[in-house]
Amino acid sequence: MSPERARTICKHPGCNEYAITYGGYCQEHHREPEPAFKRLDDKKDPETRKFYSSSKWTKTSRAFRRKNPLCAECKRQGRVTASQCVHHITSVMALMAMGENPCNPKYLEALCNNCHMGHLREKRK
Repeated sequence: MSPERARTICKHPGCNEYAITYGGYCQEHHREPEPAFKRLDDKKDPETRKFYSSSKWTKTSRAFRRKNPLCAECKRQGRVTASQCVHHITSVMALMAMGENPCNPKYLEALCNNCHMGHLREKRK
């Protein structure tokens, strides 16, 4: 017999329902990964995809988000939003071409998914 998991409250701000998933969200706020991010990942070249799936990047991005728990763009606009991803200010391929370390924190910023998608849309223009 395995012990039951302790019940936790949904991570969504203002929600007091119990979380039903290991992701920490209730039935109403639990979502599958956004298809927009999946489409962007499919467009990455093999070298970039290899970098983003490396353990070095995983450890770097986790540590960076622990040190920067709020979205930098929202903070600049006077809002308080939790960061959800780490964004390269200069693209990974450009940094590698210049001989720079893409895991250097001076090239990174923590963003929420909305701001991250906004940055990526701006790049396409």
